[in-house]
Amino acid sequence: MVGTFRYYPNQTVRSALTGRTLAQPGYPYNRAVQIGGYAASSLSTIRVGQWFTVGTQLLRVTEAAALADSNGRVTVSFEPELRVLYAAGTAVEFVNPFGVFRLATPNSPTYTLDPDRAPDFGTIQAIEAF
Repeated sequence: MVGTFRYYPNQTVRSALTGRTLAQPGYPYNRAVQIGGYAASSLSTIRVGQWFTVGTQLLRVTEAAALADSNGRVTVSFEPELRVLYAAGTAVEFVNPFGVFRLATPNSPTYTLDPDRAPDFGTIQAIEAF
């Protein structure tokens, strides 16, 4: 249970969005943020089910505006809720989203070999590290 690791989820919905930041602070227990860095009234290209990272927290889009507002901001709803305070200007990662986790149990699983002699490492249990 010592140390942390980054988990990069498999994505069925991919994005090429770069250079996005929080337009306003993201407060703990909130499930929505405003993301800046868009041209006024441009397409957001954010889709439901898409993963993204704010700071070091992995989040999944549950709802997003199709167009940016006149200030170049897009409101995005997600789950789970934010765990810590993120300042305005915090980077938002859509291309390679990740979360920081640690093992939930002190014993690391050992591997076994299946009939074809391929290793099976079992399932690890991890929790978010914040």
